[in-house]
Amino acid sequence: MNREFVSPTLSEASKLLGCSHLPTDDLSEILLKHFIGVHQSGQLVALGGLEVLNGAGLLRSVAVHPDFRRSGLATVIVRELESRALSLGLDVLYLLTTDAATYFEKHNFAIVDRSSVPDTVKKTAQFSELCPDSATVMIKHL
Repeated sequence: MNREFVSPTLSEASKLLGCSHLPTDDLSEILLKHFIGVHQSGQLVALGGLEVLNGAGLLRSVAVHPDFRRSGLATVIVRELESRALSLGLDVLYLLTTDAATYFEKHNFAIVDRSSVPDTVKKTAQFSELCPDSATVMIKHL
């Protein structure tokens, strides 16, 4: 499989996130600036993104098409986003998840209390509106 990273379009990102039951309400061309994806046969099969926030980043929207799960693509996406976060000068990543905490713990993310998250992260649509209050909040120092 070709693992060259592409910039996903708004339409294809919305489609893949929708089939993965992840929020799409705040997606925009501006937000997609720090998103990457992988195509297979002209179709977006994996993606993920960063929301850059004053020295911190919000890792978000990591999704793999159901036909390509367990192929290692999520790990490829996460590692590349971590590398890009470092190159952007970010020293910490946060994420919210309702069902993938165990996966992210394998990638050295740790669960943190919602109250410990900086205001810049709390003010994002992901944190304040789109993810339920029951979502697990995680952190990784880069």
